[in-house]
Amino acid sequence: TLRADRVGFLGSNRGLTPNLDSIAKQGIVFTRAYSHVPLTTPSHATILTGTYPQFNHVTDLGDPLGKTLPDLPDTLHRHGYATAAFVASAVLDPKAAAPGFDRGFDTYDAGFHEQNGDESRYTSIERRADVVIDHATAWLAKHPKRPLFLWVHLYDPHDPYDPDAADRAKFL
Repeated sequence: TLRADRVGFLGSNRGLTPNLDSIAKQGIVFTRAYSHVPLTTPSHATILTGTYPQFNHVTDLGDPLGKTLPDLPDTLHRHGYATAAFVASAVLDPKAAAPGFDRGFDTYDAGFHEQNGDESRYTSIERRADVVIDHATAWLAKHPKRPLFLWVHLYDPHDPYDPDAADRAKFL
């Protein structure tokens, strides 16, 4: 849901993605990466298993990730890696819309619940990036010397678009 034409390391000169641009300078940028499914859980199942939806059978929200299907977190965990996932949306909560996605993770930070009354979606079905990053950073500080696999899922560029006050003023 993040438009490639707005990202600095992919050619935009708008200055909208300084943190991503900084990470890109230190890593590998895949300019021809495609999603196999335009839905969160099936797309992430493909990423985590390296298989197409026809094989992993996750084709819609709520479809479980099979217990016998090889996946990256489980493989790395069995080889001594500390594994953790920090997700920003209820669509990746293994107790609700993403059963089985927590397999292989020592820590799977989700814990969303149905939105009640006037409750903010940011305390129920979604978390802003800074909260997810804070949780992941705290976990990372406890695992400094061990090989690790850390999955950080951010939802902020996703519809409905609701930037915080500072970004709303900056990019109005």
